Amino acid sequence: MTDLPDQDELPAELLAAAESWAERHGVEFHRGLACHEGWKVGGWPSWHLTDLVPVNCSCGATARLFLTMDSGGDPGANVGRFGELCVFTCPAHASHPHRLNIQ
Repeated sequence: MTDLPDQDELPAELLAAAESWAERHGVEFHRGLACHEGWKVGGWPSWHLTDLVPVNCSCGATARLFLTMDSGGDPGANVGRFGELCVFTCPAHASHPHRLNIQ
């Protein structure tokens, strides 16, 4: 299943088109098409607790979502106060430190 970017990461025109398409197909854009819940490798982070927070490496590169660990479900782990822990990596060099965000 394809994971699309959060609504805050899309230009207004593209978001309007995506939400219109989702409505016509009886699905909610956020969590139906974008930012899927659960444990996942890659994809897009959800910014459901905060506004969009740019995650950058110390080298200046925009970090990419590597792993999302979601509370509950399998394997029944809890992150923070039942949130999602997102691990970001640097696309420029694997030796650069990871960045973390909890939503």
